[in-house]
Amino acid sequence: MDDLRLSALLCTRLCHDLIGPAGAVVNGVELLTDSPGAVDEEVLELIRHSAGETTRRLKYFRVALGIPSEGLSLAAARAIADD
Repeated sequence: MDDLRLSALLCTRLCHDLIGPAGAVVNGVELLTDSPGAVDEEVLELIRHSAGETTRRLKYFRVALGIPSEGLSLAAARAIADD
């Protein structure tokens, strides 16, 4: 497998793993916009959970696929992976 193909597959997987929770945030915001003045706790929880999931996945991808940070310990990297 050449480097270009591997890079394309990696990017495809990265986007696939991020689109789900990011799309849920967008859907939650649309639901709130459709009902101005009525804040639904279930919709807020969807947004909160999805935004958190997106953040956790981005942290993981940054550690797993990025250039290693000088100050990142193995325990910190493991905690990010476990999350």
